Amino acid sequence: MSKVVLSDALKLKLKDTRPKQMTIKNPVKCIDKFIRLGHDFEVSTTSRSYRITNKTQNLIYLAGGKNYSMKEFHLQRELKSVIRGQIKKNNLKVPVFTEKDILYKLYSDNVLNLEEGVVLDKVVEYDINKAYYQCAYNLGYLDEDMYLKCLEMDKEKRLRFLGSIATQKVRYSYVGGVLNIDSFKEVKDEDLRGVWFHICKVVDDCLLDFANVLGDNFLMYYVDGIYLKDFKGRGKVLKMISEKWGFSFSDTPVTAIEKVQYLSSLNNKEVAYSSIMITKLSNGVLKPKPFYLSNRINNNISEGLYRDALKNMFVYD
Repeated sequence: MSKVVLSDALKLKLKDTRPKQMTIKNPVKCIDKFIRLGHDFEVSTTSRSYRITNKTQNLIYLAGGKNYSMKEFHLQRELKSVIRGQIKKNNLKVPVFTEKDILYKLYSDNVLNLEEGVVLDKVVEYDINKAYYQCAYNLGYLDEDMYLKCLEMDKEKRLRFLGSIATQKVRYSYVGGVLNIDSFKEVKDEDLRGVWFHICKVVDDCLLDFANVLGDNFLMYYVDGIYLKDFKGRGKVLKMISEKWGFSFSDTPVTAIEKVQYLSSLNNKEVAYSSIMITKLSNGVLKPKPFYLSNRINNNISEGLYRDALKNMFVYD
């Protein structure tokens, strides 16, 4: 079969017919305008972004919240392309995990059973440096070039960027400004979602492993940070976990961990809630941060229940 070669003039003509893209700040206002004008357009939305393809105007409008830019939108497309390419190039088998396989947080009995008014003040926090990006690179989902590009992003963008590969979209369309009810469709990329949950699972397993080794010195972990008692020999444990999982950690002194009770109104009834308040010194100012316990307590989950399961998960020489 002979190969079709396009002339430069035809290439330019085809390029000119592609819809141009621009970013907008208020997608809802934009949709309302197109409805009033009776345009044909399609809306694709996630919890954080909008993509409005206006067929009447041959324009694409993009909105992604505060500080989103065209550069970030294009980089997101490149990120997904790189991940797919890495899977094919390295013949990677993506494990099947879902959000239900990941804890994201775990509180020890030392924390859950804290009496109100009792303060833990000899505490250290270890955070995995660039946890999800380092993990994606370690697993082979990112090449070095894409990995370094991601690390150059500011923290606010970086925190949401990689997770965008797992987003679920809702797509629907308007014809002549009228909503087509039958057009609603949920769109998600199961392969990329599998990659994201694999990354989350490895980070989660690392901190579970860390908690298991710490034993009674473990207090809690949340996403990519673990809190422990300040004890002699913690540096050796950190070194072992770091070498085993391929992560580096940074440490932050914690001023205090305490349990706080508070009341909230629910269906005209006062309901008691508990949270763990962690206070750190930041730029000379004490900053408390709450970690809510309601879900953990309602599910009757404690560190003791996980300790038995962990015995068979990790083996040490």
